[in-house]
Amino acid sequence: MSKSDYTEMRRSVTRGLLRSFRVGFGLPRLCMPSQHRDVLLCCNMPLAADYLGSFWRLFRQDPRLRFRVLATWPLIASRCEEDIAHVRTRLPIPETHRFWAYARPWDLTVCSDHCLNGEIRPKQAIFIGHGPHNKSYNGGMVTYTYGQSIRDGKGRFIYTRIFEERETNREQALQADPSLKDLIAVVGSLENDRLLEQSRRREEFRRRMGYERDDVVVFVLSTWGESCLLHTMGVELLEQARRLQSEFKFIFSAHPHEYRPRTDGGRVWGEYLRSQKAQGFAIREPSEDWIPYMVASDIVVSDHTGLVEPAALLEKPIIVVPVPDGLIWKHSATWQIRRFAPTLHDATMLRDCLHRVKTDYPYDELHELAQTLNPYPGEAATRIRKEVYGLLGIPPAPVSPD
Repeated sequence: MSKSDYTEMRRSVTRGLLRSFRVGFGLPRLCMPSQHRDVLLCCNMPLAADYLGSFWRLFRQDPRLRFRVLATWPLIASRCEEDIAHVRTRLPIPETHRFWAYARPWDLTVCSDHCLNGEIRPKQAIFIGHGPHNKSYNGGMVTYTYGQSIRDGKGRFIYTRIFEERETNREQALQADPSLKDLIAVVGSLENDRLLEQSRRREEFRRRMGYERDDVVVFVLSTWGESCLLHTMGVELLEQARRLQSEFKFIFSAHPHEYRPRTDGGRVWGEYLRSQKAQGFAIREPSEDWIPYMVASDIVVSDHTGLVEPAALLEKPIIVVPVPDGLIWKHSATWQIRRFAPTLHDATMLRDCLHRVKTDYPYDELHELAQTLNPYPGEAATRIRKEVYGLLGIPPAPVSPD
């Protein structure tokens, strides 16, 4: 027997066992219908836990919903203590083993990234995303959210619903693929609602961080990968920021992926940023909430990270760094921001760009965009509950203070 034949035989046996377990788990419910629903949260990275945690908190008081979390990323092989602590803080619910995740017939599976394995067979599945849907990997025409990952190997949709923030985004997605019509549900944004609520605490946040009333705080945001701000001009930008510390206060924030060890021996940017605290910079840790830092800041310097859109919602003046156009969905707010925001082509221009914010910034265009970014303020929780309970086929639970 060849190695490939042996592998296929093992897979066939495993699939048979899983089918048997699913039947066994499902029989009691067929005989005695229950109001209880089993919900699996698929967490493929620490960042996903932030968004899954916000979702879970909407339903945590409902005793009919039994939540479990499945770690589908290297929580298994190389999960460090920092990542484990982060996930368990955001999702303090029982963790299920991969085999049982595959064996049980889940009533609902929820993902904040495309990580559903074909062996998991939920009755319903929701994609909630992990921030604004702004990234693209096919030249900017289709966002990552609605790419090939939403279908299985036979071309069938993996999800029952994909949550979208705005109707305009839904319309653009349907223009590219009309078959998504019954898949996309516009629910608003829990993060934007929380951001606007917390924005009233600006003075408190600044005081807690040690900033004076007249300090000009610059929040530097970077996503991950070879095209991100840190990889393209991180060293030079830090050097220029050091020279400007008498005029500005700087906060640096890196994507959690940039804290992972690199197999090629390259710089681990997250760890390098931590070393810069000794130079007087504030560093937002991956485990820290980004909202207080965003609210406390005065100016934002950013690449194509999704956090640039909440900055626009608060009408923070934004300076962007060069990014290949093909990495940004052409219908996203991120794309619109880059049409009017000044571009920092070279780190040596940092001082000029920061001072330009005071004298020559397109605030009218920023304000116009901000008015479109959260069209359902304060409604996200209600809209999400309505969708979820509708899929589960049970009446909504009374809402009580968390």
